[in-house]
Amino acid sequence: MKTVAVRTSPARAADGGWLAALERTVASTWWDALREAVHSGSHRGGLLLALTIGTAHLVIAQFVLQINDPLQVGMNFWPAAGLNLGALLLLPTRRWGWALAAVAVAEAASNTIVGYAPSITIWFVASNTVEPLLGATLIRFVSTHRGALVPIGGFLEFVAYAVIIAPIVGGGLGSVGTALSGANFFEAWPRFMVGDSLGILVVAPVLLSVRRWKNDRPVRMAILPTLATTTVSAFAIHSWPGGWDTVTPYLVIVPLTWAALRSGVRGASWSILAMGQVANLAVAAGTEPFVATNDTGYTVTLLQAYLGIVGATTLILASATSELSDRDAVEAALRRQALHDPLTGLPNRLQLMERLDAYLENARVNGIPAAMCVVDLDDFKQVNDTYGHPAGDELLVAAGERLLSTVRGSDLVARIGGDEFVVLMDGATDAAVDAITARIIDRLAAPVIIGGRSVQTTVSIGVAFAHDDSGRDSLFRNADAALYRAKALGRNRVARYALEPHAV
Repeated sequence: MKTVAVRTSPARAADGGWLAALERTVASTWWDALREAVHSGSHRGGLLLALTIGTAHLVIAQFVLQINDPLQVGMNFWPAAGLNLGALLLLPTRRWGWALAAVAVAEAASNTIVGYAPSITIWFVASNTVEPLLGATLIRFVSTHRGALVPIGGFLEFVAYAVIIAPIVGGGLGSVGTALSGANFFEAWPRFMVGDSLGILVVAPVLLSVRRWKNDRPVRMAILPTLATTTVSAFAIHSWPGGWDTVTPYLVIVPLTWAALRSGVRGASWSILAMGQVANLAVAAGTEPFVATNDTGYTVTLLQAYLGIVGATTLILASATSELSDRDAVEAALRRQALHDPLTGLPNRLQLMERLDAYLENARVNGIPAAMCVVDLDDFKQVNDTYGHPAGDELLVAAGERLLSTVRGSDLVARIGGDEFVVLMDGATDAAVDAITARIIDRLAAPVIIGGRSVQTTVSIGVAFAHDDSGRDSLFRNADAALYRAKALGRNRVARYALEPHAV
């Protein structure tokens, strides 16, 4: 008699293809290492955090400052604002000091590289540290959803605290620095504020999407929509002659909508980030759309308004889509929980009754026979007493798997409690019942390796057939009577309920 080892089968490496494998690899390398170091509370983790955030801020700031001059026209789109706020929301509060210190040093270095005076740099540093601190504090300690962008109520809180209130303060501080260079404070403030708002709206959701939440859509689903958005943006966000540049930017709505519907908040945030970077490059090259006047600042303001409206609308759609998907997933999980045994994953008594009603109706109306086999593990209590209840649970799981391997696709295998299973068969001929019960006796008699020990048990089976006048209770009663008869005859055998009433 063969011995079968029971173990949890790992997911196949090929599941989801090479993109899924790449996603799992990335998620388990630098991100996990950084997260572990940051949450450990050590100075090494703090330094690693500061180096990561400071380097990212410096690189992003230099990229934008090389293509935009905030001292002249304000900031079209400041992604560093989103980086700083998103980082704080991902970090435990005790690590905020490290992150803000890194931002301050990186911002000062970036301004020095560009050649700004120290008096201006001080205000830009204040803007880039006070703004994320204010937004993160409001979200962490005042909002209900603490930065979650799903459900949609969480996204609206994020917009109120992070995209509106914090940039009003941060934009004001940055505008003081611009005013020191000779610009008009009240002209610079709206542009700074909107630029920071866009940076937060576009970049922070990308960072927040690294959080792993239940029913989240895989990263690979966001790749194609992001590429499509980038391609369309490169064509649409451009100063086309004949006034077409007031129309073409709205072509980007098509891939953005696809991103929101296909991949939720993650795909939408990635796509909006791609669109924003294309817009930044267009401003740097002087090819931005909405060139209704020769005032560069005015065209930048129009572009900011366009990015803000389109970006916010896309994220609202993505949040609503994700919320609906989460609800569907929760409802499906609740339905499964209500209809399945939590240990074996097999249908439970409730689902068995639903299927039994259908089989009995089929027997009454169409004359198609049905049979119920009650399968009971012999001496199961002895297994629990000898090896412990965890071993007994593993044996039950193994028994369920083996039962599934013996039946036909149209049959139902259910666990109705303890060590008792039911096999319900539609179109059950004598030959089919004999073949299936013989396989059950044979396969469940094979030893199971549990915790390095060989555990063996047998089963007793009681069989009852449904007839035109059969009901639930009578079929169960007859099958149980047949099971008791099988056990009385010595166990490890099959007994049928005879056609004569109350006879076995």
